[in-house]
Amino acid sequence: MKTKAIMAISLLAILSLSKANAQINLGEKALGALQSGVASFTFSNEDAAKLSKVAVRKMDSTNVVAGPKDGYTLRLNRIFGKHANESGLTLNYKVYMTKDVNAFATADGSVRVFSGLMDIMDDNELLAVIGHEIGHVVNQDSKDAMKSAYRKAAVLGAISSQSDKIAALTDGQLGQSLQQKTRVGSRCFCL
Repeated sequence: MKTKAIMAISLLAILSLSKANAQINLGEKALGALQSGVASFTFSNEDAAKLSKVAVRKMDSTNVVAGPKDGYTLRLNRIFGKHANESGLTLNYKVYMTKDVNAFATADGSVRVFSGLMDIMDDNELLAVIGHEIGHVVNQDSKDAMKSAYRKAAVLGAISSQSDKIAALTDGQLGQSLQQKTRVGSRCFCL
């Protein structure tokens, strides 16, 4: 609650610093900042799940997915199948056929394991990694990361809406650096 109040006061203070006009004209950047600020407080688990579902559908269509009779799928079914309904979640899981070493779970309960990871881990190690990824879903980490990204976008947008010089900084290297830090902080899990 304290964070919401501070953010609202900060946003109002920044917007009030702009030149007073007889007509309220926030401008594109300020309006975008306001929208991001509102989204950062209203973004829900359902919103995160909807975005996740779209992202996973796209990733499933661009990656080779192991078929139901493939050895990778059979192994994943054997070690993970009994956990497909855990902690109030209904999980759907698939294997991406790639040498990359990775696994992720998304806010909608999708779990994707890369065959490269399965090649180097035994069943217990693989189950531990998948459990870790599901922990992100249970802890609502995806939603929290998205809300944080909206807040950062709101602050950067509000600040950059006040001056072309500041906008150049936030649109340039400084803004990219801040955005990169947001991505790095959420690298462990997907939407």
